[in-house]
Amino acid sequence: MSAVPDETIVLRDKFVPHGRTVPTENGWTWIAAAWSIFRRAAGIWIGMVLTLAVIYTVLAVLPVIGAIASFVVGPVFTAGLVLTSRTIDQGGEVQFSQLFGGFKYRFGTLLVVGLLYLACTAASSCRCSMWRCAPRRARCIPSRSA
Repeated sequence: MSAVPDETIVLRDKFVPHGRTVPTENGWTWIAAAWSIFRRAAGIWIGMVLTLAVIYTVLAVLPVIGAIASFVVGPVFTAGLVLTSRTIDQGGEVQFSQLFGGFKYRFGTLLVVGLLYLACTAASSCRCSMWRCAPRRARCIPSRSA
């Protein structure tokens, strides 16, 4: 089985290794372009957002595992939204199933990104809570007087 490159997802010929600067005014142009993308398939976008709201609400109800799953699958669903945007921008026919495109394309990589996001958030939370509680802990420990 040969691997077929997915040029619709990764534009290898347009990669700029060191980035580039653009004028600040480009921000408004990007917002206008995004609005144009939204308008071309507003019903699909609204349906996707409502579906994601239901999915994340269900995950929020599940203790512990739901929070972990939200972090891990976040990049997977984001990839589906990006895939939908790219399809519309390139003049293609958008489908609701593209919301789940991240499960089809680059799922492993997106899952690793979600796991890294979870790990960094957990490490940051632990570090912040240790820093915040350290002075209290020092006050709570009785001193040993001889």
